[in-house]
Amino acid sequence: MLNSFLRYFHFFKQSSFGMNLPKGSLSNYLKMHYGFLNEKIGPNGKTYPTLSCIYITKRCNLNCSFCIFGRLGANPPNWEEHELTPKKFERLLDLEMSKKLLMIVFSGGEPLLNKDIPEFAYMANKRKHLLGVITNGLLLENCSPELFKSSSGKGSICDIQVSIYDSTKEKLSRILPKVSRLVSLNPTYLLLRSKLLASAKNDFRELIDMVKMLKEVGCKGLIFNLYTVPVDSNDLSEMISQDDDFLYSRFIQTCKSKLKGVSVNGYKGSLSLPHKFAIYFQPPWSVAINQHSRDCKRAWSLELDANGNTLPCCRFQQRYHKPPCDNVFKDGEEIVNSPKAMEIRKKLLDKNGPLAKECINCSDINSYGSKL
Repeated sequence: MLNSFLRYFHFFKQSSFGMNLPKGSLSNYLKMHYGFLNEKIGPNGKTYPTLSCIYITKRCNLNCSFCIFGRLGANPPNWEEHELTPKKFERLLDLEMSKKLLMIVFSGGEPLLNKDIPEFAYMANKRKHLLGVITNGLLLENCSPELFKSSSGKGSICDIQVSIYDSTKEKLSRILPKVSRLVSLNPTYLLLRSKLLASAKNDFRELIDMVKMLKEVGCKGLIFNLYTVPVDSNDLSEMISQDDDFLYSRFIQTCKSKLKGVSVNGYKGSLSLPHKFAIYFQPPWSVAINQHSRDCKRAWSLELDANGNTLPCCRFQQRYHKPPCDNVFKDGEEIVNSPKAMEIRKKLLDKNGPLAKECINCSDINSYGSKL
């Protein structure tokens, strides 16, 4: 899943001004976006969370080596206990921390395996929240069009992030054209170091062809995410770092030269016009830790699973499987301001001091606009 936070803010800026939004959510978003932050969030901090990512299932129809949810299989033991239900979702929506959310994003596992998604969409839209989904896309063809473009008063999903994989892109080339007419599709592709090295041998032709395919089927753009090492791992082999900067820069320049009519941006580069297909490049992990510009706002989002277990950001996903976890229902909502969460936020705000150890080896914490 990895970095979706910035992309959803981009989506909000392009398409949701003037919409009927939760009270105070727009001013809260502006405070978040322009950096009026401290280490606390919620009623006692300067800002409420603007985005909440909810893991609504542990099940998945894929088995990706880099994803702990995929390795659990399609039906892991006791999967029903970790499935979001309308009753659980109502409790999450009733949290004080949820009151000023602009967008709620469903992730997993594969969220479209949860049969109650239409009801969740209705519940979220009724409270004026925007709703997004992070999916591998393979089940989109089985979804009712009403889920994306409602004319019956029911809730609908307004934005879908499709995770593209080499093993699924051929099938998606047949599925996505139908869905792109109904809803905004914003794919991501996890670029592993091994893939970058292999693709360089044929001048990145396979990756270039993938971008062309996504443009042709009606997607809005593509984000090249870089692999981020989970907190509990020391394996850096698939991370693209500054040591690979020459090769990575060569790939970006190749995209610029071979993709006509496509806007090429960094994560904080110039935004493309709404009608123009855009690709976005995440910065390589900085070998010199203090060179990070620390633009990450993930630590100020609300990251929850179906049972209210909360984590500072997505790099802690593996800890969902190693209970006990901090829980907003058992421990109170102030648990999102736990000492660890507060330390991470405080050190992200201090541009000159050391990062929290949990932020080291994370590719999500700086921008890449100036290099492009």
